[in-house]
Amino acid sequence: PISQPPTGHPVSMAPSRKRARTGTAGATAAESAETKDGPAQSQRRSSDDGLQWLLGDAATVDAFRATHFEREPLHVQRGKAGKSYFSTFGDLASPEGLFALLDSGEVPAQRLNVFRCKDGSNKETPQPPPSSAAEVRRLFAEGWSIQWLQPQQESSALARVVAVLESEFGSLVGVNAYITPPGTQGLAPHWDDVEVFVLQLGGEKAWSLHKSSSTVPVTPGAQSLPRYSSGDLPLQSLSPAFLKPCLAPGDLLYFPRGTIHHAPNQNPDKPSVHLTISTFQRQSLFDLLSKTFEEGMAELWEGDEELRRSLPWGALSPNSQAYAGVCASLSGQLRRLSDRVAAEAARAASGSAPSSAAVATGDGGGSFAASALAEINSDFVRNRMPPRLAGSDDLELGHIITAVSSVLVPDPSVISLLPAAGATDGSLRLITCANNSQKEHMTGRSSYDEGREGEETDGGPDEEGEEEEGEGEEEEEGEEEDESED
Repeated sequence: PISQPPTGHPVSMAPSRKRARTGTAGATAAESAETKDGPAQSQRRSSDDGLQWLLGDAATVDAFRATHFEREPLHVQRGKAGKSYFSTFGDLASPEGLFALLDSGEVPAQRLNVFRCKDGSNKETPQPPPSSAAEVRRLFAEGWSIQWLQPQQESSALARVVAVLESEFGSLVGVNAYITPPGTQGLAPHWDDVEVFVLQLGGEKAWSLHKSSSTVPVTPGAQSLPRYSSGDLPLQSLSPAFLKPCLAPGDLLYFPRGTIHHAPNQNPDKPSVHLTISTFQRQSLFDLLSKTFEEGMAELWEGDEELRRSLPWGALSPNSQAYAGVCASLSGQLRRLSDRVAAEAARAASGSAPSSAAVATGDGGGSFAASALAEINSDFVRNRMPPRLAGSDDLELGHIITAVSSVLVPDPSVISLLPAAGATDGSLRLITCANNSQKEHMTGRSSYDEGREGEETDGGPDEEGEEEEGEGEEEEEGEEEDESED
């Protein structure tokens, strides 16, 4: 049996440390929340406290979820305490920290994007792109901004924060660092397809947040929570800014996906360095519905010859006489699928949901939603940051799980259960992230890499015409060398 603790915060990265679970009242929507000179409660928190550490005393996690998540931005100002609030990230707070990694070869130039926006509306990139540390330094001195993709691959402190947040959200978390020269702007106004948390590490950044653009061919109300990122948006097309926060070191800015934003560095003397933490890309009810339909129809297809019959002759032609009958057939099958999912919900509500084994082997009485969730979760577990980095003293690998094992899982987000290939006895594969690699975290998920400023991700085809792998693409069977299975 696999058991887990009562609902609440995920297990801390440091097992011996007691997690802080309290905070002050939440700030009002789209307002700035300020902590003064670092109250004692904030000082007792650490980066192992995940989202609550990012929020500080501005809001509890529960208040943030109720008031801000997918709803309204939040600007957390820390005042004098902000100068050291993100000190755990060390050299990430200055351009020289990146340049040192470039000089040593630890970060190749290919992990960087370079761009600038001189007119406020159009991003430009250098041609050819930089291929050496010297070229990156030269372009930065000339006023080009730098985007460093996935710095958690090099920074263990940042990797620990990512691991905690992935456990907390149950969603992949990407990070980019942005280094903007004095008095310049890197990217044009745009929106992203992810939830964005901006951590200001060094210097200052002046942000403008807008609700809509007149150049987008959908109504302003339909521009919220988009599935894909936008391209560059003309500055003159934007609705008036509804929030214009200036971020200082230690500040946090959160805004939902779909929020149009741009952020010049208006300080003529100091560069700006910030991290953007992005999450919940294409992990919506729409995505679950699509996967549930796929899982359900695959099972129904196996047992219903009607679904395997050809469409009527001529059904594809305009004004086909078969059109009404085809619609009626579709309606009946969709209703059948809906009834099965409704029955699954009723079983779950009554406490008689099928076991993990029954769901995973397709013997759960049509548990289509549970099967879809398991498939999505397996992709998450295969790609997430391991909960404890390799080499940790408290990490133990190699124990054999048998049919009589009893396993306690303090953090259920680190495992996934799928049917064992070819098994007919209910055997399962237990997939864990224990052997996942920090150095390869988010590698190949370019929809998290191709972001714009602050902001991290591009959902559709890349602006430069390169192909992107969207979130949720799964590995083929047999390509799981980096995962731990029993």
